Amino acid sequence: MKQKEKETYTLTNYIPTHKTISEQSRAKLIDWLSELHYKYKMFPETIFTIVSLVDQYLSLKEIPLSELQLVGVAALYIAAKF
Repeated sequence: MKQKEKETYTLTNYIPTHKTISEQSRAKLIDWLSELHYKYKMFPETIFTIVSLVDQYLSLKEIPLSELQLVGVAALYIAAKF
C-alpha cells in the first residue's frame, strides 16, 4: 500500500495549471476550513489532513471555482473520519 501511495501521490505546483483557482482562492478555502476545524473542536492533526487531501485532489483534477468549497467540505468530512 505504501508503495502504491508513493507511485500515485505526487504533489505538484498545480496553481499555475488551473484556469479558475488562484493562490488567493485556495488561501480563502483553507482559512474557512480552519475556522470550521476550530468551531467543531477537531484534533489538531485533522487540519493537516484536510489541506493534504485538498492539495492531492487539486493536483489531479481541474475543477471550476464554484466547486472548490465542495472539495474542501468533502476533504473535511473524510479527514474527520480518520
